[in-house]
Amino acid sequence: MKKFLSLILITGLLSGCILNMVTGRKQLSLVNESELQVLAVTHYNAFLEESNVVSSGNKDAAMVKRVGERISTALT
Repeated sequence: MKKFLSLILITGLLSGCILNMVTGRKQLSLVNESELQVLAVTHYNAFLEESNVVSSGNKDAAMVKRVGERISTALT
């Protein structure tokens, strides 16, 4: 019985592996990309409602934007 359960567990883990397009490596994916995007937007909007957002004219906002652009450039 232990071997059967182990086989099912290993099969489930291997079938959940997908190819990461950024790194080219396989990774375990327990949530679909579309579900992840919906959750991310929901939590981002909740975060914006609960937090003080820095205005776009602020020097801190400009620094965050520059860092974000550098990260984006590094990923592409």
